Amino acid sequence: MQFSLWIFLSLCMITLVESILLVDLNSAVIDGWSLSSCDQSIKSIKGNVHTDLLNSILYGNDPYYRFNELNMSWIPLKCWKYELVNFNIPLYDSQYLLFKEIDTVSKIYVNGFFIGSTKNAHRSHLLRLNTSVIRPNNNTLQVIVESPLKYSKKQSESYPYEIPATENYNVWAEPSHRSFIRKAGSDMGWDWGPAFATSGISGDVFLVYAPDGYLDGISVVQQFDNSNFSSAVTLHVKAHFSALQDDKLISGYFTVFVNDKLQFSIKTKISEGLVELGNSIRLRSHVRRRMALAIHEPTRF
Repeated sequence: MQFSLWIFLSLCMITLVESILLVDLNSAVIDGWSLSSCDQSIKSIKGNVHTDLLNSILYGNDPYYRFNELNMSWIPLKCWKYELVNFNIPLYDSQYLLFKEIDTVSKIYVNGFFIGSTKNAHRSHLLRLNTSVIRPNNNTLQVIVESPLKYSKKQSESYPYEIPATENYNVWAEPSHRSFIRKAGSDMGWDWGPAFATSGISGDVFLVYAPDGYLDGISVVQQFDNSNFSSAVTLHVKAHFSALQDDKLISGYFTVFVNDKLQFSIKTKISEGLVELGNSIRLRSHVRRRMALAIHEPTRF
């Protein structure tokens, strides 16, 4: 019988010494988020521009009804600003803004100071907050989101070579130059779907205090014994760390479990990025159909 390997990751965002502090900067914060273009300001929750507009000035307009896709084609041609005001920041030395997802091209400011930019909707972004730009209360966070269509056009025009691309004849956004922007290609429309080309803060936002970094993911490489996947599998596990300061190198113990059973503990050096755990895990087929793989909290030594 052929088995498939299902891996369920059980992860905690933790520090190596103290518990990590996460401050939720989503819709429940004090005065909430606002969305504005050059000529309009809208009270909103944090989301993408289309849904925020549909919940306010465009309320009741079904974007999929008749020609509303064309009627809303002005939205992705504008630059938009999300703003969060009057929120508190504990004054710690090692603080970061964590954006789980921003779609797509943006610049981020805290109290008027530029702290970073994004150009990829397929990943999270962790931005360092220097104590010189933050204050205990009445802070302002601004995320300026560029028009995805204008950005991709500009990138295409500045590229020295022509890139072949399919242009859907029935899509108003063509030529979309979608090859030049890291966002979902379907946002630009297909022969079967609308071109909304939306943008915005599409994931959660947190303040993160992590003095010694934290575990934010693991990766697993499966090595099967034969081509029909019917016997044993060997797992090679890597842990991913973020927010270590200034190429900081620390040491810690990892413990790795499968289905709550301890597989191994390992003492290793930890730095920013992937940490390869030297031991591998070998499993027989009867435990491979469904399993939970967990790396428990590293302890510093």
